[in-house]
Amino acid sequence: MKNFLNFLTLSALIMMTGCDQNAQPKTEMTQNAQPASIKYGEYGQWDKNVKQSNSVIGASKTQLQPVYNKIFAYEPVSFGQTWILDMANIAMQNQTFKQSVLSSASGDKAGFAKKIIATPYMVSGLFGADAAFKSVLNNIANNDADYRLRAAQFEASARKQSLPKYVPKKSINYFSLSNYTNQSASNPSIMERTLAIAALNILSDSGKTPYQNDIARLAQNNAVSNCLYTAKRNSAQCNAASYDSADLSFCMSKHNIAEVSKCMSFLLP
Repeated sequence: MKNFLNFLTLSALIMMTGCDQNAQPKTEMTQNAQPASIKYGEYGQWDKNVKQSNSVIGASKTQLQPVYNKIFAYEPVSFGQTWILDMANIAMQNQTFKQSVLSSASGDKAGFAKKIIATPYMVSGLFGADAAFKSVLNNIANNDADYRLRAAQFEASARKQSLPKYVPKKSINYFSLSNYTNQSASNPSIMERTLAIAALNILSDSGKTPYQNDIARLAQNNAVSNCLYTAKRNSAQCNAASYDSADLSFCMSKHNIAEVSKCMSFLLP
């Protein structure tokens, strides 16, 4: 936990100074424009490994296995936490939402932060929250298209078919933040957690993060972690049963990439 809290302190400093020091370069995957995203920690490493896996599409099992292992090597709880932190970073880049959080504090940032910690869902009712939510959902949709494309490429390779070069991005035009809230102080929805973390970081001064424990708690979601544990278990079983590169490419597609990505894209239509 100590290391994770130190990480939160560093990530909050990066977010508030606007320095995207750990951003990963855009690959040849989809060309959808994305808001700046730090993509750090377990989620960031998984994202990087997936986007760099094109070098072994169609390769031998001996060449494919180390890349498979790198993508597989995530820790589900930390992956889920850092994914939610990444979404919070996207949300806090929305200037309307940011100004709304600051004006709602009315000069008492610490007092307003305590209210958010007690009732995280209140942030979803702030002016600008819906716009921040749309930025987050758009980022998820862009990443989802990237991951589905890579999964489709590995599956095509396993089937000895030509590789697809594009998959359509899912539309988010008709979605409202109200569909993603449950107004529960004890078990806020993923989007309520995301916006609350974003607000707490906005309220932090000069890189100081007095809300590390609360951010760590909000960033942990059992539904996401359990989904990732299942994907990891299925991937391990598939890998163990694989015989050749086609088998392993299929495992890479279905479990190491597609099933993991669904643990995030379930928020999409």
